[in-house]
Amino acid sequence: RTIVEFGTSHGFSALNWLHAIADDPDARVYSYDILPYPAAQALEDSDPRFIFHGKSQADFEPADVEGRPVELAFFDAGHLVEYSLRAFERLLPSLTMNAIIAVHDTGLHVLDHGSGAPSEEEGLPFTEASCQRAGGGLQHCLRFEGCEGLSDLHGFCLGRAHRPSER
Repeated sequence: RTIVEFGTSHGFSALNWLHAIADDPDARVYSYDILPYPAAQALEDSDPRFIFHGKSQADFEPADVEGRPVELAFFDAGHLVEYSLRAFERLLPSLTMNAIIAVHDTGLHVLDHGSGAPSEEEGLPFTEASCQRAGGGLQHCLRFEGCEGLSDLHGFCLGRAHRPSER
């Protein structure tokens, strides 16, 4: 079994993948991230079936997974559709016929994390005012159609596109 994970971060998903393959000494988890998170090194040190690649998902090469057929791919890295599509195109020849593809939070976010907003707004729902101040302005925000009532009251009717996180 071969699992490819784009987006290591703190290693929570990678740890779950390793638990899922616990009974298979030949299985591998190949994880990618552009940042050298300490969790990646700790996972590599603790389990030889975990292999970390410090590079962008968009730079996937079949040699990264030793030419193994990929049975599961998890996209949780750049969070922009463009990055995920490019990575998918590169990964496609390595996928098995019955491969499972999972994609995590590509697109819009309703809570402000990393937009450059003042620290007191970090983690709060977006507003029209906060979208206007964030990089790119209102054109990066979208009000969800038909969203009203408690959802709107709690600030979950306005989403902002991810900012490019990979260079």
